[in-house]
Amino acid sequence: NGMDTKDGFTVALDGMEVKTIRGTKYQIGYVPPGPHKIAVTGTINNEQLDASELVNVAPGEIVKATLALPVKEAQP
Repeated sequence: NGMDTKDGFTVALDGMEVKTIRGTKYQIGYVPPGPHKIAVTGTINNEQLDASELVNVAPGEIVKATLALPVKEAQP
């Protein structure tokens, strides 16, 4: 749901901001082997939202993480 964000979404790796983008996909270049936390934050319907996932990168491996911002259902 990255296209639903007001000004794009911010990608972070291990608590450090990597980039703010508009779209639905982003690829982080070299990530050293080991455990890492990937997080995204963005604003949808004037609400700041975030999602994260823990991944373990093995040497020479490409890891894919799929994250979605948790949008709440509109109240009547």
